[in-house]
Amino acid sequence: METMILNFIFFGLIITASGQRRATVSVNSGNVVPVNRGNVMPGPFHWTNGEGEPVEQEEVIELQVERADAIDIPDPIHWTYGEGELGPSHWSTLFPEQCAANSESPIDINTYRTIYDASLKKFAIFYDPPLPVARFAIHNNGHSVEVHTDSGQFYLSNGGMRHLYKIDQFHFHWGDTSHVGSEHTINGHPAPLEMHIVGWNKDIYRTLKEASTKPSGLHVFAVLFQISPFDNPELQPIIRVLPRVIDPDIPVSVKIPATPIQNLLPKHPDRYFRYSGSLTTPRCYTSVIWTVFEQTQYISERQLNYFRQMLLHDDHSREQVWPTQGLRKHMINNFRPVQPLNGRQVFRSF
Repeated sequence: METMILNFIFFGLIITASGQRRATVSVNSGNVVPVNRGNVMPGPFHWTNGEGEPVEQEEVIELQVERADAIDIPDPIHWTYGEGELGPSHWSTLFPEQCAANSESPIDINTYRTIYDASLKKFAIFYDPPLPVARFAIHNNGHSVEVHTDSGQFYLSNGGMRHLYKIDQFHFHWGDTSHVGSEHTINGHPAPLEMHIVGWNKDIYRTLKEASTKPSGLHVFAVLFQISPFDNPELQPIIRVLPRVIDPDIPVSVKIPATPIQNLLPKHPDRYFRYSGSLTTPRCYTSVIWTVFEQTQYISERQLNYFRQMLLHDDHSREQVWPTQGLRKHMINNFRPVQPLNGRQVFRSF
């Protein structure tokens, strides 16, 4: 598909041989031809931001609708980020065998108590096939915005890692203000946004699902973001399509050309902290080797507001009351509070 300004978009649904539902898109700047007239959604319409202004369009390779069970859906036992009985303070009760362990994440990193480890060298991120053949697939899972490595193989290696890790996806955590949002904190200070790059141990395990429950099965890179007066151009291809995945109850996955993941890392990615911990969402398996970068990336307030426009699942809405008392609530403060270190050591590479 050539890059263009999209004036009108119509959707149709087709059923593939495997039973998967896919959205087919027919777009041009003048005459619009629906692919399947029997399943066309109302149109025409324009994509706009929260203030009703037109959104600049990024090249979209495919816009796909899948069955609810075809996307990585939340745990069958319901949980939320709210203050109620399903929120983080109750996860240890809801999931006592996993979320009440002694090696939980996230943590506060006290830089003065970290230990230098000379084996923590530079790491590598590489692709097969190389860019620009690879693609990202972006969707709203009801708890975060996930960017999946839809096509192509993305890998993490070196950096004190004994195994090769395949990158499955990266996702984000953010707050309702610029004073909260990150899961990890540095010397007690949170950041407004945190990105997690999730890789699974391909040397030992066969699938992400298997690796997620096993020791050293996952390696997660955590990048904290600070507010800047300037937009971050590396984030912009993702942010441009966020209006298309606002509602998790309409399970849309938007595919765009992949960009180098290392461009989303801080300027000096060889300066980082390392510790053993867990997933930060239920079921909180203690299967994660964490790399938390010392330096931050940047994001503008304007860009961050696009994340804050994401909606929760309809049945999660009662947990959040920002920014209005509407029927649907925005996805904000989707972070787990820091957990006790419980004697664990945190190492540093510098």
